[in-house]
Amino acid sequence: MKEREENERRNEEIQQSRRQEENVERKRQEEIEIEERIRQEEIEKILEYEERKHVMEFELQKIRQISFLAFHPFLCDKNRSVSSECPKAPHQFAAT
Repeated sequence: MKEREENERRNEEIQQSRRQEENVERKRQEEIEIEERIRQEEIEKILEYEERKHVMEFELQKIRQISFLAFHPFLCDKNRSVSSECPKAPHQFAAT
């Protein structure tokens, strides 16, 4: 009888130890998943930022070209003294 009780107690201790190990492993796995999710969200934010940056740079270049075309005739007017400073490209005109 005493031996049986001892075996049951050991079995219960073993099961409890296994449950604790499973809980620890489950928590560790959850932490890994959370870290991976955070990392993925950061990557997505960076990609979105890069895409917006690219679009804004493209829009800025279009504005520079439009500004250059709009003001180029005035800057290159042969009757004005600024004609020697006539910009050769849009990026020279809108550098400021």
